[in-house]
Amino acid sequence: MGAVRRGLYWLAGAVALLLLAAAVLSWAGGRYQQEAELRDAVVFPPPGQMLAVDGRAMHIDCQGYGDLPVIFEAGLGNWSIHWSAVRRLLGKDFLTCAYDRAGYGWSEPGFPPRSGPRMVAELHGLLSAKGLKPPYILVGHSLGGLLVRIYSRQYPGEVAGMVLVDPAHENMLEALGEGYRRFMEGSLENFKGLHYLSRWGLPRLLYQEVIPTFGLPTDLAGVNAAYMTHRSYYAAWVEEASAFHETAATARDSGSLGDIPLVVVSAGRSFRDMGIETPAMNQAWGMLHRDLARLSGDGQLVEAAGVGHLVMTDDPAVVRQAVETVVNRHRARVARLSQPPAEVPASPAEPAPKKTGQE
Repeated sequence: MGAVRRGLYWLAGAVALLLLAAAVLSWAGGRYQQEAELRDAVVFPPPGQMLAVDGRAMHIDCQGYGDLPVIFEAGLGNWSIHWSAVRRLLGKDFLTCAYDRAGYGWSEPGFPPRSGPRMVAELHGLLSAKGLKPPYILVGHSLGGLLVRIYSRQYPGEVAGMVLVDPAHENMLEALGEGYRRFMEGSLENFKGLHYLSRWGLPRLLYQEVIPTFGLPTDLAGVNAAYMTHRSYYAAWVEEASAFHETAATARDSGSLGDIPLVVVSAGRSFRDMGIETPAMNQAWGMLHRDLARLSGDGQLVEAAGVGHLVMTDDPAVVRQAVETVVNRHRARVARLSQPPAEVPASPAEPAPKKTGQE
């Protein structure tokens, strides 16, 4: 019995040591992640302003001049810095504003669920807090394409024109087939795992050095790698992807865009970069984008054959051209509507009928 008792003591001691080691590692990993995120805030301060929206701080960065703000709405997993190349090409002649949805970049996490109506309401509050006056030109990439359409429905009259950059479509999960659905489901599970592991700082420790730069300039590659390993980043990705069906349904109900200027930029290499490309998928993607171009009586489809899904970093010039096209069409439309109606020349008076002796 003495040997058995001693064995049990040794086993209990070993388990206690393992639990203690796990607790220490958990504490150390959590502290590592927390201190790294605090250090990022010092090393990479926000380039724009932090404004309060529903009690949470959100980041918006505006550059240039003009009376027609161009607002950039990023796709799933992207934020303000991913529009930097397009904004540089547009220069100071346009008032451009890019922002970070809740949980991404410098913006604090938002309230769940992270569905389209809530995110659009937060953008509206942010633009109001910034003091930007409508109407706006809205530029939406991927998931952002659904969001800017929802914005036009929730706040009619505030949208002067729209650019959809390789946009998501409310019917895409059905149209693109089983391969794409499996890809998205797998991505969601991966990000759930990364979010879980990020409480101990493991994704930052193991993956920060291999995070893609997405074609960003050198001065932004560091901030991209840092903020893509924040806990709030993984949480925002998971919450937005999980709410996709609700967001898509709201966009479907948004209906027509009337006759506002619209350009849809369709990337020809979206699924090749994801490693899931098939001819049927490419054909369906093109059909979905043609469908979106018909949402406006002044809609246009631009096909960017050799460009990947991240059009704004792959070929920022095509996005710049689309923005300029929409802005010019809007200004021409305003000028046309403001002209007084042409005067119609009066018809010469008809001579009075002659009287006859029979009257």
